[in-house]
Amino acid sequence: MENRAASQSISENAFSTLEASRGLYADVSRLCLVIDEDANKDGWQSMKSKAELMAKYPYMFEGANIGIDLYDGWLPTFAAACDAVDKLLAVDKAGFHFSQVKEKFGSARIYWESNVLDKEVEKGITRLIDGAEKATESLCMVCGAPAEIKKYGGWFACLCEVHGRERLQRKPPEGSP
Repeated sequence: MENRAASQSISENAFSTLEASRGLYADVSRLCLVIDEDANKDGWQSMKSKAELMAKYPYMFEGANIGIDLYDGWLPTFAAACDAVDKLLAVDKAGFHFSQVKEKFGSARIYWESNVLDKEVEKGITRLIDGAEKATESLCMVCGAPAEIKKYGGWFACLCEVHGRERLQRKPPEGSP
């Protein structure tokens, strides 16, 4: 109960700051991880797929991009970031879109573009996205459980104990070193 109350407090403080100034000066890495009943009123926690997220925020995915690849375990964090960016943009959504979302060295990399933002809104979005990327450094890319980045047979991955063990038990493909 104590953690839920702390999460709710973080959420309320971050969003009141957001609404008051259209800038985001809260601890955005924690904002992206807020899981409480109030935060779910916009439905981002219950999103089951990238397609559902893209349907909710179509403008974020309509511009030119070179790929939107997102692991299931990171979907709630990315959805929370999309929700916060949507609120930050308010009515000035034109021209914003993600140009690439991918995994690199075990965590998410999120690239975006916009041609019509004022500098304060741009700073807020940058801090939000940086926080979401940072959050993926400690979330299992498969299930979203607490995890850490480790090297698995030449590849870095952020996996929980269960999925890390599964990865280590896999046989390497034939012909690999």
